[in-house]
Amino acid sequence: MDTILASTAFDLVTAALPPLIISPYATSSRAFSRIEYKQTLIYWTGFEERVRQNLKSQTMNPVPLAHCLKTPHSFHLSNELSCCSDDESIADRLYNNVGQVMEAVFDVQNLDLRVVDFKTYQAMVSPGVKVPDMVIMHSDTSLGLIGEVQAPWKHYLSVRRLHECELRRCLGPIARDMHTRKCKYGFLSTYDETIFLKQGPHPFRAGEWALWYSDIIFGNQNSMDIDSTSPADLHGKVSLRECFLYLGNKIAARQDTAHNPTDVSQWVNRINKSTDCNAAHFSDDPNIPIPWATSVPHEPYGSAQKQPGQYEENPYSATQEQPVAYQESNTYAEAH
Repeated sequence: MDTILASTAFDLVTAALPPLIISPYATSSRAFSRIEYKQTLIYWTGFEERVRQNLKSQTMNPVPLAHCLKTPHSFHLSNELSCCSDDESIADRLYNNVGQVMEAVFDVQNLDLRVVDFKTYQAMVSPGVKVPDMVIMHSDTSLGLIGEVQAPWKHYLSVRRLHECELRRCLGPIARDMHTRKCKYGFLSTYDETIFLKQGPHPFRAGEWALWYSDIIFGNQNSMDIDSTSPADLHGKVSLRECFLYLGNKIAARQDTAHNPTDVSQWVNRINKSTDCNAAHFSDDPNIPIPWATSVPHEPYGSAQKQPGQYEENPYSATQEQPVAYQESNTYAEAH
């Protein structure tokens, strides 16, 4: 008989997501919004460092939260079995593989949070109004974090393909929703790639606000244990769930509200035909440059399109030797 593997909160948080199964009939249109973020962008250089510091500071409850076979067969429920074809089905898989897992982790870590779809938070939604795909809320139903999900074969978030102007276009809807719903934190995800966001007062201009964005966090990346705490060394070494644990602690501590005084019409605006990016864009660490192209792109918006099943490689894991993964604290028991 195969060995049964019990996974604790730590094991689940540090694990990579299972790969998606894409339908051959997946949608191919690129559903970009017609609004873009207009104010200052700031590269959130220390995000992964703070994520790792948060994990190291946690006392993780050792109670098992899940069980599976050590060598599961292909149709075992621990594997990804659902087929995806559009944004909605991708959002469903993100909720199943991140939201549901983090609900259990939050509960066992005594964080009074729920990961839900937006209609669970707000039942009455006007017809035709675009709402966030996934939210983290407190038990009193106050909102903590909002997120938008897009299909990975339709949208590149990777720095190797996306120009700054297109980045502003990608961030437009979620930046608007964070502003109107007074959320300090948000995220934009394709399941394969996720950018985390934070809005707050501009560090140099009194009365102005800005939007911080993280490096790409890859869904196929598990947490890698390294000695260094340098932001550069931690690129591609934190898992997606590890990031949600960090933000969950911020939200549980009620550090999640943002009263942005900027008029929403100045925060985001309708896209024009120009490819000029006039608003400021800089790194919050002068020693680390921004990772996005700022020159006028050679290709128009939306010219680069993925095909179903075509994924961006994690640039950090593809070009260097991987350090050892976190030592798992799983316990084993013989199945009978």
